[in-house]
Amino acid sequence: MDWNGCLEGTFSDLFSRRNLLLLLVFWLSSVAILVTYGTSLTKLTPKPSLSSPLPAPGENDTGAFFACRRSVGAGRSPYRVEFDNLRVADGSLGLFRTAANKVVQIENLRVRFSPPAAPDASAGAAPALREFCSLFAPQRDNGIGGDGLGLFHDLQGPQGDVSISVDLADTTEVRIRGLTWEIQRGGATVFRARCRDARLFTGSTHIILRGHVTVTVHRSTLESNCIELDVRNGRIITNTRYILTKDGNRQFGVGVCFDTALNVIGTTS
Repeated sequence: MDWNGCLEGTFSDLFSRRNLLLLLVFWLSSVAILVTYGTSLTKLTPKPSLSSPLPAPGENDTGAFFACRRSVGAGRSPYRVEFDNLRVADGSLGLFRTAANKVVQIENLRVRFSPPAAPDASAGAAPALREFCSLFAPQRDNGIGGDGLGLFHDLQGPQGDVSISVDLADTTEVRIRGLTWEIQRGGATVFRARCRDARLFTGSTHIILRGHVTVTVHRSTLESNCIELDVRNGRIITNTRYILTKDGNRQFGVGVCFDTALNVIGTTS
């Protein structure tokens, strides 16, 4: 009887109201400590921001660029130019890199010229081809303080207000990765060229297009892996295999010279 009484007293003391209250307070305190500790760790852990700004262009990059010219002068057409980035790098001279031979890399160039409508709707695109070369081929002896691109000389002229931070002096080559080039007259596209890679060099009036090149003039389309545009003489040249689609008919060949309306005017050696 004494043992039973002692056991009943022990359990009655354990489950007393005071002990239960103390136990509840202990558990609540433990939960609060865990919550506080977890919250502090969360604050200390860096979180990626959903509105993080894009990386700033480096000292040799322009970043995304947009420009347009609406006025029309003698031999000058309105244009619209966009690209994702322009980067300047030292070119190579044999096995060495040198700043006296800079290479400009343009990413995803989209350019559209809108010359006035010609009296003859079938007029070639030769004048606008020369305008592309004047904007993106490396320039020399232009009287503006060194070499560079005609595009920026035009925008930085007396009526321009564009400034760029990259040094384009001594540029000898321009490489375009991803090109879409259009010429429109009277709201209609009379010339379109697309390719994965384009090259222009100082002192040259030729534009080299590579990588699944398509040149569309009115209702004719020329396709080849490499097409050369002779902007001085208004010729479109391919030394490789080509496909010419004209009025729904497909023609295949190798080594042909076309005019700017994609009419065959000769062969190449």
